[in-house]
Amino acid sequence: MKILGIDPGLTGSGFGCVESRDRAYYQLYADTAAPAPQLPLPERLAALRNYTLEVLAALQPEAVAVEAVFSHAEFPKTALQMAQARGVILEACAAAGTAVVEYAPRRVKQAVVGAGGASKEQVARMVARHLNLTEPLASQHEADALAVALCAHFMRGRPANSR
Repeated sequence: MKILGIDPGLTGSGFGCVESRDRAYYQLYADTAAPAPQLPLPERLAALRNYTLEVLAALQPEAVAVEAVFSHAEFPKTALQMAQARGVILEACAAAGTAVVEYAPRRVKQAVVGAGGASKEQVARMVARHLNLTEPLASQHEADALAVALCAHFMRGRPANSR
């Protein structure tokens, strides 16, 4: 099964596709979409939507797993920006007819690392281990996206949209 994981963000959204075969997991794709920050917000969101549609068309995943909105109370602007990015990503998935599941960041960390409070560095190391990667990932966004995809693989058969 091929699952595309997405770590949404307005300044950078990670995309990572993982396929499971013979009880092993393989990275098929990893990239970061980072619309130019000088563009007006509607154009940045349109670029993110278009990128998502292109990735969906190219990879044809059976499902998409998206990280749920998370932000500390002292950073409400970050939560709003992430919500806007998630909105266009979710709309693009719906337009492409692709099934979507959502996971909270703690659920992703629990599934991939074994601890919901794991650091970003621990998540990146465990993603590399699960996928037998020999080279470090290009960005934290890509590591997070691959972690979301792995979480969806590990959680298959369990209730979706777990928090």
